[in-house]
Amino acid sequence: MLNYATQTERVRALLRHKAHSILTMLMFAGTSVSQAAPPGLPPSDVALTVDGPNLVDELGQVVTLRTINLGNWFLIEPWLYGQDGSLVHDQATFFTTLRNRFGQENADHLIGLHRDNWITQRDFDMVAAAGFNCVRLPIHFSLLEKTPFIYDQDGFDRLKNVVEMADQSGLYVILDMHGAPGGQSLDQPSGDSTMNDLWTDAEAQERFAWLWQHIARRFKNARNVVAYDLLNEPYGDFSSDISAELIEILDRTIHVIRQVDEERLVYVPGTLGGIRFYGSLEDRGWTNAGFTEHFYPGLFDSSEPTLGTHAHFLATTLRERAEYTQSLNAPYLWGELNPVLDQAGAPFSTRELLDTAEELGLSAAVWTYKQYSHDGRVGSSNWYLVTNGSPLGVGDITRTSYAQLEAAFQGLATSPLAVDQEYLNALTTDNPTSVLPGIELPPMHAPASDSWTGWTIMDVGNVDRPGGQRVENGSFLSADHLTLYAPGQDLYNNYDSLRMAVRQPASNYTVSGVLEHYEGNMYAHAGVTLRASADANAPHVTLFAHPNGRVLVKSRQSYGSNTSQRYIATTGFPIGLAIGKSNGSVVAWCTNADGEWTAVPITETPNLGSAPLAGFFGLPNRTAPLSVIDFDRPRIDMPGNLADPPSLDAGQNLLFNGSFESSLSNGSAAGWATYGGNITRETGWSPVRDGSALLAYRHWEVSNTQPSGAYQELIGLVPGQQYVFTVYANRDDVSANQLADQLELRVETISSPTMRLESSFHGVSEIATGEEWSRVQLRFTATDTRHRVSIVMYPGSGTRDGAVKFDGVRLETN
Repeated sequence: MLNYATQTERVRALLRHKAHSILTMLMFAGTSVSQAAPPGLPPSDVALTVDGPNLVDELGQVVTLRTINLGNWFLIEPWLYGQDGSLVHDQATFFTTLRNRFGQENADHLIGLHRDNWITQRDFDMVAAAGFNCVRLPIHFSLLEKTPFIYDQDGFDRLKNVVEMADQSGLYVILDMHGAPGGQSLDQPSGDSTMNDLWTDAEAQERFAWLWQHIARRFKNARNVVAYDLLNEPYGDFSSDISAELIEILDRTIHVIRQVDEERLVYVPGTLGGIRFYGSLEDRGWTNAGFTEHFYPGLFDSSEPTLGTHAHFLATTLRERAEYTQSLNAPYLWGELNPVLDQAGAPFSTRELLDTAEELGLSAAVWTYKQYSHDGRVGSSNWYLVTNGSPLGVGDITRTSYAQLEAAFQGLATSPLAVDQEYLNALTTDNPTSVLPGIELPPMHAPASDSWTGWTIMDVGNVDRPGGQRVENGSFLSADHLTLYAPGQDLYNNYDSLRMAVRQPASNYTVSGVLEHYEGNMYAHAGVTLRASADANAPHVTLFAHPNGRVLVKSRQSYGSNTSQRYIATTGFPIGLAIGKSNGSVVAWCTNADGEWTAVPITETPNLGSAPLAGFFGLPNRTAPLSVIDFDRPRIDMPGNLADPPSLDAGQNLLFNGSFESSLSNGSAAGWATYGGNITRETGWSPVRDGSALLAYRHWEVSNTQPSGAYQELIGLVPGQQYVFTVYANRDDVSANQLADQLELRVETISSPTMRLESSFHGVSEIATGEEWSRVQLRFTATDTRHRVSIVMYPGSGTRDGAVKFDGVRLETN
């Protein structure tokens, strides 16, 4: 007999070959697809077994799970049914609404119709035709439990039917406890966003383990059930550390699962803090166990939804997860992913995320397969692969009649499927379109560990890997260049994690250097520091810059106290930074927008002791890779003796009319297009940086909250080349209540739809005022010969005054 992986691949290949005819049938005939697969396999051992970090078939060949989630089936997320989230925001309110309106019996009938018809055999065939080999099935515990410790046979029968239908289409299955007894987070995907009691309710914990043992007992012989995903998104109240409770709950659950099923892979979930708190799963006695986490870069984190965000995620976070889990011989599942937005390249970037995960040896799962459409057609969202192809009339369940809901839920199985054809093509083409920019991969391990006479270079606090450094022409007091290969999580709260190069100087001194641009997430740190000791909780005062050019001061007053921070300025790279002591006082400098040294007032008075350490530091604000942080001309000298300021010599400006001196007949700036009605070319304003004209955002004229922007389209760029987009900005008489307005620098592709390559945001409150200018920058790697650069302003609400001015705009090669 063929091994399962070979057989299922033949099934899926057949379905992919028939994809166009399948689509025709789904979209126009509205009938189920005829069975293309052989009958289900007889019960046997699991088709895939764990071999270190891999899943292998009976022939020992590695099988990577390319998975799609079957969301909204056995745990309803009302937004996938087009419901108003303020009225019906989770499964609990969805069910309660039906029961309050129609009574328990009628509501249960409607829920049963939904479960009968949301996904049927034709959907599994569609999944296989789209190139997936696995489905992840989110389950709410109430499907399987009538009352505590009394299982629901109907629910288990439904799971059995799912497994059989998946088998018919040659698909593996991951069973996922999406909503646990008691609730595992205050979020709607858990089924009840008001419940978070799993962590403290002993009975709920016992029910959780009991349910998983029953699931394992029922499906231990189902060959295509390859994994138990034990708990979806254990995020608790989104602030408390529940890692210890999670380990205890999972240890009990895995123990009872292994009493009935010794082979099946179990995935243990990451918290918001990651997965490292588990340590080695093998050392915990958790056999055939792997990790799973969910990442939505640019959506549910602090990054922007751009192509660059996803490229950086793949080059850093996902690469680190591959290295870490493979070092522990543990499989890994990226359990939910989706770039979603056209501006983030979806669906093409979705394919790149899946392909990259597979290249790294990781399984991955897209969220989600299906979403309901009120108008019965594919919309602009990339959340789903298919929707209903004709209007069904679910409408607003707080008002739709019982008869209409009954007909709508029944119609889910027979309505033609509307398929997102662009999404399907991106998933199945043999020549996928690459939209993500190339990223120079930062090192996972330090490539050098040079010494520097008279200096101590070390890691501080808990780091996941040692750092390193290169020192060019280092002498006792200075060097031509210092490169730190820095690990570290943060300089915050009462415990630090970083790499630093320091020495213990005389009582009066200044440490200074020029910080070149460096890569890291938006909270990475690099700069100069005075520190009482190398202890991770030591008092310090530190001047540093984030990768977006924001300069801040941080300090800790005493050992173990929390860190405070203060914003100084926003300026572009390279940035000169200096700190020191003079007659017992802390003194500091940074360079301004013109590259000139300016004093930074230091009001912080930490207890640094009589002989603090002084020097340079950096941290990437992530577990790995390391940050590569370059300091030019680092030195220690007498008070006020600073390194030569950074050279801001400009290269060729690739923009036309970057100083806005040329105008069109209507007075607008030649070469620049504007939108939103509130950005105009102005002359006679003061201050002006270059020439006699500038571009002004007339803040006082804004009458709505719509953005206004100015952009220029460029040709002749070199794909793979790095560029720097620089804008000088000045805030003119903008009152305090408007300082929350936002400035965005943006680079886009010139395509349809337009994709956002990179963007960065800066608060108006952080733009210089008076005679000073801020130098804000955005770096990007070209993906095409043509791109669009934009300056965009986002107004807040309320009355407005003043203006924001732009001048000296440049685009140069990096």
